[in-house]
Amino acid sequence: MTQLTITIPEAYVVLTKEEFKELKDKQDERVWITFTDLQEIAGLKRTKLDEVLTHYRDELDLKNGGPVKYADGGKYSINKKPMQKWLEENHTRVWMNDLYYQ
Repeated sequence: MTQLTITIPEAYVVLTKEEFKELKDKQDERVWITFTDLQEIAGLKRTKLDEVLTHYRDELDLKNGGPVKYADGGKYSINKKPMQKWLEENHTRVWMNDLYYQ
């Protein structure tokens, strides 16, 4: 068996796949996310996501048991997992409400 020596620069680290997965999972453990975070997670354009949060406000509002805390000035605090679940369960409603389908 041949041995190979590799020098790892100090700015880098070597992780096992399992360690990498654990770190990635921990990164995704945030409970509350921003509008921009949700936009990235959901893969929706800003205008579409804003349309969803406006159109389904009664259903999504934290005051009514939903995952979104609406604040003045269009700032949102979004409970990540329940919002992801809502988007997955309501994807047809979200897209069929699109202006292009009406």
